[in-house]
Amino acid sequence: MDELHKDLNRVKLKPYIELKDDNGRSDEEFANECWENHKAQNDSVIVDVCQGQYKSTLICPYYSKVLVTFDPFMYLSLPLPLTVTWEITVTVFYGDGTTLPIPFTITMLKDGSCKDPLEALSAKCYLRSDETLLLVEQYS
Repeated sequence: MDELHKDLNRVKLKPYIELKDDNGRSDEEFANECWENHKAQNDSVIVDVCQGQYKSTLICPYYSKVLVTFDPFMYLSLPLPLTVTWEITVTVFYGDGTTLPIPFTITMLKDGSCKDPLEALSAKCYLRSDETLLLVEQYS
């Protein structure tokens, strides 16, 4: 894409453009100026269709000076979504014997703790404050 942009760039003599600070201007106004500066040196159908800009903010911890820039991009690296949850079916047995066992399906974080299914079940079972859940796992 970069090479195609270079071949299709309508700007043959690129002007020198000095970078400026935002000087308290609105993001929209400053972003428009940065985009116009970028387009003054890079004007092709690739820029029109495939490029954009993102806002970058840098704060100096010593002087508390805030530097805002709007930088062009053609590619964004995004992480692949990983499954971090899993569904389990839990059968709830009521201790007073008045209700038949009821299966509930809950979603948990894969790296969660034993407290997570208890909280999820408490909400699904409409557990009162004076009631307690006991979690038991059965093997074979």
